[in-house]
Amino acid sequence: MAAKMKIIIISFLLLLMIGCQGNKGTNDFDFEKDTPQWLKAEIDSISLNSYYQVIKVYRYTWKGDFVYHFEIPISSCVFCDLYDQNGSKLTFNDDKLFEDFLENKHDKVLIWQRK
Repeated sequence: MAAKMKIIIISFLLLLMIGCQGNKGTNDFDFEKDTPQWLKAEIDSISLNSYYQVIKVYRYTWKGDFVYHFEIPISSCVFCDLYDQNGSKLTFNDDKLFEDFLENKHDKVLIWQRK
């Protein structure tokens, strides 16, 4: 009985250790290296504007490409500031495309926030 209990405890601890490892190294983000120039320029611009006091810029992966979301909580439009990886503003012409974005975006990374 004691041997079974030891195996159960050791197994539990191993699973706990493995689970706590997370995705170390898979989503490392280097602002200088991984941020496109157009986005750095946009961030420089908004950092000077007092309207953007509580803004965060996130990067998602969607349909195999990066999408950048400027999250402005005081704005009435939750996803109105979305850009593709080339800096072109994204607009959703139909609900299905918007739903696809909401359901299939992944790998959320915080790029920048006002400090």
